[in-house]
Amino acid sequence: MTWVKETLRVNLLIVGLYGAVILSIFVRSGEPEYLWWWGLMIPFFLWCISPIFIPLVLARRSWLVSVGIALLAIVSLNQFIQNMFGEGVRSTSSLIFIFLPVYQWLAAAILLGIYFFMKSKTGQTDE
Repeated sequence: MTWVKETLRVNLLIVGLYGAVILSIFVRSGEPEYLWWWGLMIPFFLWCISPIFIPLVLARRSWLVSVGIALLAIVSLNQFIQNMFGEGVRSTSSLIFIFLPVYQWLAAAILLGIYFFMKSKTGQTDE
């Protein structure tokens, strides 16, 4: 059962690091000194971390999902950083926070579909 604990630790690490980087991007590119900004930022923050957090909760004992979601998080963070702070930053660059999670959800759905298909074929249970 130690691999289950290790998977949970890895999942918490993935979500924690991803959330911290997303929050730092928001703070660096936003106006955190105003209270109204935090009220608008929190829903976007939850939208941005949900494609990483929810698949890790649904398949919390799967190394396949953990590694796949970790790779998705790395690629996504690269896109967030390049769009917000890289060359060619435009006034519409912040739209990445609305549209990239849609593509993350698509990738996560494909990964979860593969995981649940493999799980059903091998007859594994979560117990």
